Amino acid sequence: MFRADVEGLSVAYERAGRGPALVLLRGFLFDSRARRPQLEDLSRDFTVIAWDAPGAGRSADPPKPFRLGDWAACLTGPLDILGIRHAHVVGLS
Repeated sequence: MFRADVEGLSVAYERAGRGPALVLLRGFLFDSRARRPQLEDLSRDFTVIAWDAPGAGRSADPPKPFRLGDWAACLTGPLDILGIRHAHVVGLS
């Protein structure tokens, strides 16, 4: 597990594999542990990033108000740290 500090908010994420970036998003309040099977399988061909959204899993609870742009910043924070400028995104809700 890794952490990104995004404007004072600690965002947890998992990273595995090599290749084109693939970001795995999970439904509200689920965390990266729910993506473990996909993380392991897809990491053979991709650099897979699975985050814990603010308030879920091992990420800090978001402050109020927390707007759409804040969610986006928390998602891109780990990507910025890893130097990933382009990524495929897979979501499930």
